[in-house]
Amino acid sequence: MYWVFPHLTTPCYLFTFFFGTNDFVIELKTKSKADTLILAKVPPKKTLTETVNEVRQRIEQATSNPFEFRWLLVPKTDFTLTRTYGELVGRHLALKKTARWSGYFVLDAKQIIRFRLDERGALLKSEAQFSLASGPPPEPVDLVFDQPFLVLLQRVGVRTPYFALWIDNAELLVPWNSGLAAPVVTEGGR
Repeated sequence: MYWVFPHLTTPCYLFTFFFGTNDFVIELKTKSKADTLILAKVPPKKTLTETVNEVRQRIEQATSNPFEFRWLLVPKTDFTLTRTYGELVGRHLALKKTARWSGYFVLDAKQIIRFRLDERGALLKSEAQFSLASGPPPEPVDLVFDQPFLVLLQRVGVRTPYFALWIDNAELLVPWNSGLAAPVVTEGGR
């Protein structure tokens, strides 16, 4: 789905740099005086940083190059991404200037990014969630399927599984290979 700007008598853009139909940059007017919205259809570089630097360099070096266009078609974009920082979970805080947080560890750390780009403009929200707890971090547990269990296979976004299997006897299991060391499991799975 695209949002469309026909060529208007009052320009909706501040500048354009046109090098070809697959190589152009356009800055759209926004309501905000503190933000810019630049769209660039350019050949990608090896990294996103290199691509951004190339576009910024073009903007800094070039003068506005107005040209006639019939349509501006931009795909609508709408997503929410969540990044959990598992590498921080369970780590103790090491703050040298304050003893206030001594003994605390990271229980949860995540960032949620919300982005939308459509005919109304761009929306970007970023939220960080950080949970702390005191005491020792919880001990990792062993997850052992040593009692009857359920296996489900289903398509993403579909409520009903296309395969369900309840395993409650040894007939369906492959015998344990005695050449492999069995994990030591204590009471309660720990």
